[in-house]
Amino acid sequence: MSTSTMEFPFSLDGQPFTNSQTHSVPATQVESLTLPELMKNPHVQTMYNNWKDASAQIVQGAQMQHKLWTENNRLNAEIQTLQERHQQTLTQVQDSLTYLHSPSIAPSDSISHNGSGSHTS
Repeated sequence: MSTSTMEFPFSLDGQPFTNSQTHSVPATQVESLTLPELMKNPHVQTMYNNWKDASAQIVQGAQMQHKLWTENNRLNAEIQTLQERHQQTLTQVQDSLTYLHSPSIAPSDSISHNGSGSHTS
């Protein structure tokens, strides 16, 4: 702490001091103050509280971003699984339709079972 003094030419009500009213206050090097000494200053306390609140919001935002990223990955994996299942179902339906519409070689479809039952060459 320095022993030099500073002159403050204004009073608390904003009016200039006359020469007979000048008060001396010891100058302080802020860098030399400890944290508890700094925290006694209401401006420092306000800055500290604002910093603490901003830091908490940043942490909360980072946590939310991580949750959203995780959820996004989960949903993308679910979409991929559903698309694969959908493709499998489409393939099965197409195979079934192809089977139903294919020419039959069942005995009832043969020439000998159609019409008169006689076959002429």
